[in-house]
Amino acid sequence: MRKQFFCQILGLIKIVLVIVVGFSIAGHGFVEKNLEDRREKHAVKSIQSEDGDVIDCIDIYKQKAFDHPVLQGHIIQMKPNDDPTEQTMTAAKTKTWKERNDQSSMAVTSQIWKKSGSCPEGTIPVRRIRNPGAFQSNSGEVYGRKKPSFNEHPNLQQPNHSVWFTYPIAIVITEGYHYSGVKADIKVWNPFVESDDEYSTSRVLLACGPYYDFESVESGWTVNPSVYGDRQTRLYAYWTVDASKTTGCFDLTCPGFVQTSTEIALGAAIYPISVTNGLQYQIIIYIYKDPITSNWWVQYGENINIGYWPHDLVGALRTGASTAEWGGEVYSSKLGQPPHTATAMGNGRFADYVFADSGCMKRMRIRDNSPNLKSPEWVSTYADEYNCYDSAILITVGHNYFGAQGDINLWNSAVDLPDDYTTAQIWLKAGPADNFESVEAGWVVNPKLYGDRTTRLTRLFAYWTDNKTGHRWLKCGDDAVIGYWPTEMFEYLSHSATSVEWGGEVTAKM
Repeated sequence: MRKQFFCQILGLIKIVLVIVVGFSIAGHGFVEKNLEDRREKHAVKSIQSEDGDVIDCIDIYKQKAFDHPVLQGHIIQMKPNDDPTEQTMTAAKTKTWKERNDQSSMAVTSQIWKKSGSCPEGTIPVRRIRNPGAFQSNSGEVYGRKKPSFNEHPNLQQPNHSVWFTYPIAIVITEGYHYSGVKADIKVWNPFVESDDEYSTSRVLLACGPYYDFESVESGWTVNPSVYGDRQTRLYAYWTVDASKTTGCFDLTCPGFVQTSTEIALGAAIYPISVTNGLQYQIIIYIYKDPITSNWWVQYGENINIGYWPHDLVGALRTGASTAEWGGEVYSSKLGQPPHTATAMGNGRFADYVFADSGCMKRMRIRDNSPNLKSPEWVSTYADEYNCYDSAILITVGHNYFGAQGDINLWNSAVDLPDDYTTAQIWLKAGPADNFESVEAGWVVNPKLYGDRTTRLTRLFAYWTDNKTGHRWLKCGDDAVIGYWPTEMFEYLSHSATSVEWGGEVTAKM
């Protein structure tokens, strides 16, 4: 029997951990049924990939994007006015080997079709739809488009209207500012997808507007049998201006996205794929708004601008996004009722903050009113089916950290068994993964420890561990200093922490 989870909001607490040994903080989306005939007609060259894909090299001026009503007579912007690839190459020349190595420890992936050839200048690589029956089995107006994220339009006049969401997400989110860019290194997996009409993604996203009528642009990797005809992991881009009710599509399956790159094919398979407990691979995705044209560009890796969504395609997004997201998404019609779908997110494991052997994103960055990328000032995690898909922990590593702070939403989460517990907390850690030292604080529901097996109250807690026995000070709020862990207790943490984490932890007998 599926467990039922509930929680009660209690407020918010602010936790500060400080190490006192110095200070160094580090329009419409539609598809014609003769789309494939059209692509073959305009193909200058066709490439047969070893994985079964056919890549057509299409004249850049004859691509499908210009069939969109608002893009009639559109003049292609061949490169962004504020090109981050040039900034990246300039910055790389001034970086030390250590700085370049610290940026990412995972290898960047490529695409399988590139083993078999390349497209000439003046053309763009377009993946030919592998399952021709898709146009017959789906309405021409919905192929390549996501299902709306809710099953009915809410009645805003009724305060208790019911809206059932059709796909769960597990994300790290920041909002409230004017965002013009979002970026991340995304670990690449090949998750299990149970049914042909389901999919799993790992992506970055920029959005604005209410949940029932939002505009968004996103990019990352996906396993999506209904769009691509198989279960390979593929690079994708997606847009909508009305929460996917009548607009939007993956890649180039409808008019909208203008491609400029000859090197990357949207929808093509990615390789290699990360291996559990083995080699790890990633893609680097950056979505950003051109400061002059307001077109939304997609960059792959650090130096390939794939193309853009023209500003004429969107509405409120012309001026910027109000939300930036990093995380995963699963679509299934089997949600909220047994049996639940077995379709996985990431690599199918819950978030793992020690080995990052799960769905993982690094170097999460945003661009707001300044021209430079930076870490978001604040983030929160969200998972609407947290017992199945988990956004777990936000972590930063690789520097000497002397403090960490977080505003933590205060809940009274259900704990199933007396020996189980759940927390929301921040950590400072140092040392090897199998023998680390840590100090942590936050709130906890722990019936066994606190003896409230019936009431199961939410309590403030502090915890430490070391591998042997400046002080670690603990504050609650802005002014209340609670106490400290003496520096003599630690070995690795006697100097500083090498990782900071914000998130939750659950211990339960399975």
